[in-house]
Amino acid sequence: MAHLIGKVSGSLRALWKHRGALSISLGVTAAALLIYIFTFIGEHPAPVFEFIHRTELASLDARFQFRGVTRPDPHIVIVDIDQKSQEVLGRWPFPRSNFAKMLDVLREDGARVVGFDITFSKPDEVAQPIREMRTRIEEQQKQGRSVPPWMLDELARVEKDFDYDRQFAAAIERFGKVVLGNFFLYTEADLKGVSSATLDRYATIIADFPYPQVRAAASARGRESYLNLVRVYSDLGLVPQGAQANIESLSQALLDGGGTTGFFNVTPDPDGVVRRAVLALPYARSGKPGDADLYASLDVQTARLYLGLTDAQTVLNFGAAGIESLEFGPDLTVVPDDVGRVMINFQGPVRSYRYFSMADVVNRNFPPGSFRDKIVLVGASATGIGDLRSTPFGSLDYPGVEIHANVIDNILNRNFLVRGAEQVQVDLLLI
Repeated sequence: MAHLIGKVSGSLRALWKHRGALSISLGVTAAALLIYIFTFIGEHPAPVFEFIHRTELASLDARFQFRGVTRPDPHIVIVDIDQKSQEVLGRWPFPRSNFAKMLDVLREDGARVVGFDITFSKPDEVAQPIREMRTRIEEQQKQGRSVPPWMLDELARVEKDFDYDRQFAAAIERFGKVVLGNFFLYTEADLKGVSSATLDRYATIIADFPYPQVRAAASARGRESYLNLVRVYSDLGLVPQGAQANIESLSQALLDGGGTTGFFNVTPDPDGVVRRAVLALPYARSGKPGDADLYASLDVQTARLYLGLTDAQTVLNFGAAGIESLEFGPDLTVVPDDVGRVMINFQGPVRSYRYFSMADVVNRNFPPGSFRDKIVLVGASATGIGDLRSTPFGSLDYPGVEIHANVIDNILNRNFLVRGAEQVQVDLLLI
């Protein structure tokens, strides 16, 4: 014991001799810990340390680029509305008959789920002149003017032939597992020109497609926890001011065929780069937190249908601190942050997933079986209509539809990037 005490005493004397260096070391460590806490712990890093946060993001981007392509899930493919599609199928927006043909071709080739990174919020334009003619004839009849029966018969035939929305709706019902995209509106620019009546109508439509199951966890404190969750979304600027939905005939086809809708909003970081995905959002047309329902993203809904899960098996659990987990059946759980955000583990640069031109799909110009048991995501990359984003892999050239492919891949394969309590503890210990 005396020997041990002597060794400890000697060590303390040695430290005291180097007390200046020790003080500097302790000071540097304390400063590093404070910088880490104020920069990386909490929703809003201290402004004075913002440059450190941006440096960390730049480091993350560099690590993605250094790693390159990993293992994109081969069960996820993309049908692209590209330049070739515009050359072959005509200028955008295409007649909805092309989407009807595409769905039928994909169904016959064995595709399991089709998700659209598109919203069909207005009736097909091709039939607009016919609808106007129908309106004029009805006005003439109200005024007592006679209309030849043959004209009415011919108009009915033409209406049927060119009612591409009806044809698309029928194809949706035949396919069954279809996810149409909807879009939430946030800014005055988003809402400009959209009437209050239209926003009311869209809100009524999407009300038929809430998050499949929302459940209070053991930590929840009754209704207050849910209201607090919506307030946290609001503090982060994530509560929408409006919504854009698919027209009624297509939405009804989803309900009849077993499909659904999911939002495809993508929220970039302050530097404009997309690194995170939001899997659930609250929305109420009234704007009151107590009226808000939670809605699932296109990614969540597509993964759910691919896995064949019921509403009861697709659960969002929220507690006192916010969202705790998202359940996809008994064997797959995603743990996002308190407002349902996850860090995307991008599987590679642009076109890491297999692409098909929509024109080739409509015209059956692909090897048979290419879509068997696949998740098919439909989006646009063509000039003028493409939804292009900036990601860790570089400039504004990454199609939004491929971002959704990565998120769905991350859900199904449990490979989101994780920065939670355990990672913070490791960082602090290393410091």
